[in-house]
Amino acid sequence: MGLEITAGSAEATPLFVLAGELDIYTVPRFRQMVDGVLQDASRIALDLSDVVLVDSSGLGALLRLAQTDGRGRPVVLVCQGPAIPRLLELTKLADRFIVVGSVDEIPAAFAAVANERAPEHAANRDAHG
Repeated sequence: MGLEITAGSAEATPLFVLAGELDIYTVPRFRQMVDGVLQDASRIALDLSDVVLVDSSGLGALLRLAQTDGRGRPVVLVCQGPAIPRLLELTKLADRFIVVGSVDEIPAAFAAVANERAPEHAANRDAHG
């Protein structure tokens, strides 16, 4: 089946819309497209609503997005069905991603992450300041 990838943005956040299969055959092209954006992006969003299969290499590629720079990066996954969120739960990776039901929810998801991290940054400033 293959994988179609469309690059765009959602309120200044890189957004990749995927359709098809994210598997061992399509991950290299996915990584090639996303890697160029990752160096400058502090966050990223993927619309997986039309992804019908994610194998272990696809799951590894998603996980890599959240860990590229060693400090973690907020990654929002748009999932309209239960399959991908269930896969993340089964593999104990659900806490590495922010899962939302539509592209419209992406800005609010990142705002929530920023609010959660604000006390952490304030504590770091107080300890080192």
